Amino acid sequence: MDGRRVRRGRGRARMVEEPEISDMTSQLTDLDVRSEVSRSGGRGRGRGSTRLEEDLQLSTFSDSTSINERSSSSNPTPKNSNSGGNSGKSQKSTDSEGTEKNFLREQKRQMQNVLELVPKQAAGQNGHRIQLSSNFYKTRQAHSQLQLFEYHFENGYEIEKNKFGKKICLEESMSFFKEWIKIADADSPPNSSNSSSASSDHSTPPRAYFDGRSKIYTFEMIPEGEVIVPFRYQKHSGEFTARIKMTNDLSHVWQRSMERLKAGEAIDPIILHVKETILKHKFCLEHVKVGNTYYPEVTEANQHYIQRFDIAPGKVAWKGLNLTVTNTMGGLSLQAKTKAAVFYKPLPLLEFLAELLNEGAIDQERVWATRGFRESAIAACKGLQINVNSPAGCRSRKIMDITPDSAHMLRFKTRDELGNERSQNPAPDTFKEISGAMAEKRKLFEQDFRVAGLEIEDKMVKAEARVLQEPKVNYANGAAQMREGSWNPLRFVKPAQAKRWGCVYLNMSRFNPEQKIWDFSCMLQKIAHEMGMEFGECEFVNGVGPREIGDFLDWAKNQELDFLLCVIDRKFSDYYPKIKAYAERTLDLLTQCLVLKNLERANPQLCKMLLAKINAKLGGYSCYVDLKLAIQENSDAAGLFEVPVMIQALDINTTQTDGLTIATLASSFDENATSFNMVARTTLEPNFATKLEEMEQAALVNFYKLTRAKPQAIIFFRPGMNEADMAHIMTLEIKAIMKACNELEDGYCPRVTYIVATKMHGTRFASSNRSLQLGKGLNLPAGTVVDTEITSFDKFDFYLQSSMGIQGTSIPTHYYILHDDNRLDADSAQGLCYYLCHGFARCNRTISMPNAMKYAQLASARARNWCKDIPAANPYSLNPKNTEYKTAKREYEERVDNMLDTKYLVDRNGNKYGKKQKSSLYQTSFFF
Repeated sequence: MDGRRVRRGRGRARMVEEPEISDMTSQLTDLDVRSEVSRSGGRGRGRGSTRLEEDLQLSTFSDSTSINERSSSSNPTPKNSNSGGNSGKSQKSTDSEGTEKNFLREQKRQMQNVLELVPKQAAGQNGHRIQLSSNFYKTRQAHSQLQLFEYHFENGYEIEKNKFGKKICLEESMSFFKEWIKIADADSPPNSSNSSSASSDHSTPPRAYFDGRSKIYTFEMIPEGEVIVPFRYQKHSGEFTARIKMTNDLSHVWQRSMERLKAGEAIDPIILHVKETILKHKFCLEHVKVGNTYYPEVTEANQHYIQRFDIAPGKVAWKGLNLTVTNTMGGLSLQAKTKAAVFYKPLPLLEFLAELLNEGAIDQERVWATRGFRESAIAACKGLQINVNSPAGCRSRKIMDITPDSAHMLRFKTRDELGNERSQNPAPDTFKEISGAMAEKRKLFEQDFRVAGLEIEDKMVKAEARVLQEPKVNYANGAAQMREGSWNPLRFVKPAQAKRWGCVYLNMSRFNPEQKIWDFSCMLQKIAHEMGMEFGECEFVNGVGPREIGDFLDWAKNQELDFLLCVIDRKFSDYYPKIKAYAERTLDLLTQCLVLKNLERANPQLCKMLLAKINAKLGGYSCYVDLKLAIQENSDAAGLFEVPVMIQALDINTTQTDGLTIATLASSFDENATSFNMVARTTLEPNFATKLEEMEQAALVNFYKLTRAKPQAIIFFRPGMNEADMAHIMTLEIKAIMKACNELEDGYCPRVTYIVATKMHGTRFASSNRSLQLGKGLNLPAGTVVDTEITSFDKFDFYLQSSMGIQGTSIPTHYYILHDDNRLDADSAQGLCYYLCHGFARCNRTISMPNAMKYAQLASARARNWCKDIPAANPYSLNPKNTEYKTAKREYEERVDNMLDTKYLVDRNGNKYGKKQKSSLYQTSFFF
């Protein structure tokens, strides 16, 4: 197929075959590269076809030019070794040499037809209109008569470290650049208009802007060649070669982007990357970067002026600033967000331990002679990075153990992050912080932006929003009264039966809670009868030791209980995953865990929430929302829920500790999406479910067994991904869905709507109108939607704040409608997403994302608990180059998949399907 093949009509897909590009410098050959430099992704002009098996060529991928060769040869893209974007999931590093790591990249190279994204739709009209503030700052064009040159910067220090399999951090790279620019400025002819990048004078711009990796951008030509740079960083020192060579003259691309900006259009991705490099250049030189946030570096000169907050012994919180340049409907905008992070206090080691362990005589030998004290000190410090000051200099070391020897010269490095802590400030206070931080830091980039032809407005962007009408949450005896996104539950629509149940608690407390548990069981039984459940008396309350819990569960299984209530000592108890894995995977015994502290302060509200979970586990459901009312009657999607519809959500769970990646698919099987089944498998990619086709087949078989019907439409949700890879990942996943449908029945092709929903972004909202400041966090009302001004320039997207935050500033969910066979307009798509945030089985309030996505997250966490005690050596601890690695990894993942297969399925009427063996189906009740 040559050129482009375009199919007209709103319901058809446009397929694009990429032209062959001769200039290889412009290829985006790495997934991580695209995630950094491209913000807009592919541009769509049509909707997906209802005959996707034809458009996607479902049989096989055909060889073609790399999808990554999308950008023009005149628009080179800088290489980038670090990943970015909105995925919000950590990526495995141990598989970097294996083929699994490059799965998605290989698929993209082989893919011929890529579905284009749904284009921007007209803004919605439903709801009460309001005005709100967003944390965006508009930019306006000052001038465009500039030259722009791109240089490749070869860091000899980085090359030397790479020889030993080590990578350098951003701080090392910027430090080396500062040393190089000093030598380059000394060798270059004097020019009064230029100043060094290392200069602290903010009134003049630097000569060159470094992206921290391998690209330098300048507005004038600078000498090429190589120099020897004397460099020292911690324990590494020596003389290293630095080479610089011009790779591209981007002046024409710059001029074209400035013209687009003036016309209100999106600028080129490469120029967007340049502007973000300019923005963050001085931040990288003068601040410490943790994640995507910049924190002020503490020195002796400024340590008394940096705002810090003591939050725990030995720990302090700092406020940082996160800045992003993005294309929006309102033009090029700067997004600013403050963020708090927890650091260790910059104290000598003895003072740090004295504060942490509350020991005043820590410098005395008798204290360290105590075994208990030494173990506490080792637990507090083991694995932490410290600076060792000696006459030979300051070197960084990691604590492996603690000896009784004096260590009063040791000081902690202040840049080791313990973790991020979400700010609990009300929304108006958060915006005041952002305004203050921008006013303080503006001098770092304002002059650079002016040189680049841009000016930043002083005030945040005011956006028009709408508050959607709340749906009715229906119970057996009427609709609940909604108030600020929450309600009091009524009688359950389908109450389950729990005639026989018992309770077990772990003997880990000094006090015997047995009497309190008996009192709680009476309260629970009383409330259950009010909610319409047939609920028997608690048959026993037994206390067992931690080592006896397995034997007790064996005994409880023989009692033929409907469920077992397990009282544990704390929320994140080590025994929770053991109880769940053994009871659910070995015994098929339903359990409900409850923290002792919550039981002691139980009230009717807690009992109702607990009963809603138990009711769902036993095959019932509490309430429902009529999804038919979410679709506009005059829209093309009218009648969508007149036929069987399956709501699905995918979640991919990855951890650095074990290297195992688990994908979970939650699928509804009733008309109002109140009940879900789960399917889980291991996956080779942290961004894509490589076994999605197998999972989708199981979900479709599930749906048919429980409803005796096939879904005619699928609403598919998935978590966030890099914007540059949306079209590719969407095509792969829709292809897998349609192949699963065709393999089950030839010609079966349901309509698919593919939606990405993410909270991994920096957008925040607030209102100065006191009537719109609700709750403790003074947040906007539940149902606030924004689809103008600050949304994507060319994608069908919107922000929806479906829940009113209990405390702190609420984070809206960002939805992208990437593919839509069901022809949803803006009002229908926004209404459907909002309706699906109601009726979650675990609480009586709206949640921040559709229920299906939350169930998929819970299933992923439960699946990981099941896999913790698999009796096998974890292959991810082996070297990927080892010949035994692939075999061990395959065997390990097979054992994990066998563990994830469920033994039977319970439908809405309590009927069981499947045998006491592997059936590829998840029992519904395990995940509520």
